Amino acid sequence: DLSEAWRPQVRGGAAIVTERFVVVGEGCELPPSAPPGAKVLRLIKGTAFGDGRHATTQAALEAMERIPAKAPRGAMLDLGTGTGILALAAAHLGFAPLLGTEIDAGALTEAKANAELGGVSLRLKETAEVWSEAAPYALITANILVPVLHHLLPHAVTQLAPGGRSEEHTSELQSHSFISYAVFCL
Repeated sequence: DLSEAWRPQVRGGAAIVTERFVVVGEGCELPPSAPPGAKVLRLIKGTAFGDGRHATTQAALEAMERIPAKAPRGAMLDLGTGTGILALAAAHLGFAPLLGTEIDAGALTEAKANAELGGVSLRLKETAEVWSEAAPYALITANILVPVLHHLLPHAVTQLAPGGRSEEHTSELQSHSFISYAVFCL
C-alpha cells in the first residue's frame, strides 16, 4: 500500500543535515556534523510524512536553501504539509504568515505539535485543495504524490505572487509509485 510505504521513517534516529538545516527528533541532541548557525527543525515522534529522510523532502529543503537571501518574503503555503517540516523551514527563512493544508487529520495534529515545539505560528486546514486565503504567496511548497501534485499545480501557480518560479523533482518510492516535490517562489 503506497500510503503506508514510507511509514517506517519515524523520527528518533539519526539527524538529517543539509547546508542550512538540521532535522532532529524531539529531545535528540544535535550531531557534531551540524553546520555552525544551522537552523534546527525539531519534530515530535510520529508517523506523518516529512521527517527529512525521504529524498524529496531533502531535495525540497535544499531547494528552499537556494532561495536568495534578498528575495522577497511573504506568505507561504505548504500543500500536503505532513509534519510541517517545509513550513518550519520557511519560518526560519523569514516567510510569514505560514499556512499548511493536509487531508490526514493525524498529520495535522503532528504539524501543529511540531510548530508549537519550534515556536512557529502555522495555520492549518484539512483540505485537498489549494488554500487561497493569504494569496498571493511568495512561497508555495508541496511534497506529495505525483497525481495529487499534478491535480493541484494548475491552481497553485495562479496563487503565486507575480514573478514566481518553480523547481520540481520526482523520486521513485516503490516500483511504479512516485512522490514529487515542487517549490514555487519569487
